Amino acid sequence: EILATMQAFGITAKDLQAASAKGGKVKAAKAAKAAKQPRAKSAKSNAGVSVAPKFRGPNGETWSGRGLTPRWLAALEAQGSRKEDFAIKD
Repeated sequence: EILATMQAFGITAKDLQAASAKGGKVKAAKAAKAAKQPRAKSAKSNAGVSVAPKFRGPNGETWSGRGLTPRWLAALEAQGSRKEDFAIKD
């Protein structure tokens, strides 16, 4: 299994010896392990996580401050208002 993985990635015994001489034993082991396992999703993924609103519009609209600026806020900014005027103060 190790030989097959080495051949798949074009790793030779000389490459391993060179990595070992540079203190790369851990890197070589991690590379072999990563080659066998499919890539996992990042633990830091925040997709779908609800965030408290940071801005409130005159009609009760809210925006968390993430992503594109909502239309209601863009329209108010075009009229001369500042985004900070609509910040929710806690």
